[in-house]
Amino acid sequence: MNKCENMEMNKCENIFEQVQKQTPYRTPEGFFDTEEQELKRAIRRRASKRLWLRYAAAAAILLFAAVYPLMHLMHSSHANEVPLYVQTDNTQGEWTDFAEADIFLENMDW
Repeated sequence: MNKCENMEMNKCENIFEQVQKQTPYRTPEGFFDTEEQELKRAIRRRASKRLWLRYAAAAAILLFAAVYPLMHLMHSSHANEVPLYVQTDNTQGEWTDFAEADIFLENMDW
């Protein structure tokens, strides 16, 4: 059963005329203007962060491009050098040859 059927017909029509297309929900005064400004600020912050990320990436690439050739040059200049502390496999034979060639060892009274 319809509410208007319980009430008088002109009272029901009167309520709809008063309400019309209004909704019971309201936004605070200046809400949309404030939200617009907040969105613009957020977009500017995000754009500036992206700009700094681009600068950081470019700096990292330039640093790598400057350091890599130097490291490669240092590595290749040391590649042909043999360290002095490396022993060969034939150390016993070398000491024997050294001792046999020493003329002072032959003259020693042991």
